[in-house]
Amino acid sequence: MAASGAATLLQTMGKVFYGLGLYERSVALLQEALKHAVTNPLSTRLKTQVALGDALYVRGDYEAAQARYRAVSDALMQKPWSAERSAAANGLADVMTQNADYQSAIGVYRDALEQDIAKWGERDVHSARTSAGLATAQLYSGDNANAEVNYTERSRPIAPHWSRPSEGVGDDQQPGSSALFRGDAAGAATYYREPCRSTKAVRQRPP
Repeated sequence: MAASGAATLLQTMGKVFYGLGLYERSVALLQEALKHAVTNPLSTRLKTQVALGDALYVRGDYEAAQARYRAVSDALMQKPWSAERSAAANGLADVMTQNADYQSAIGVYRDALEQDIAKWGERDVHSARTSAGLATAQLYSGDNANAEVNYTERSRPIAPHWSRPSEGVGDDQQPGSSALFRGDAAGAATYYREPCRSTKAVRQRPP
């Protein structure tokens, strides 16, 4: 198999293992994909870099993940806004949030959200994902009011398309976290209750 074909296959396999929660195997496959990707188009190599960054991030290797996201961001700095630029910006801001650098994260999220909305509109998965990240950084920084706004502006129909395993139907509970932080237990219960019903319905759906 040609190197470019091997790289594509390894990238696909890495993403599959990522989706299964097998992050160690995913990281190994994606790293191998990059070694074979020298003849692949730049866009393909950068997608692999983002996928590897995501796998490293959920594994808890934030420094290595940051390096991958930074490489993509730097490579696309002079290019039009794209899904890869949005993903890299979100990845960098996610790492900043994990490192408790909330104000820097908020700045990166806001810049990315402005670009996302300009390119795809407010009701798009890219804008929704960035808005969610922004809200999380705001919540952790103590800005509960703005966090709740950004959480509740997300569209529930978009939720199943989140890229990370930790994101999905349960993410609708995050406005509940914001309500709970401000002392609104009744409001938090409303947010928590509805996603639980949705999740139960999905799990009970016949195969």
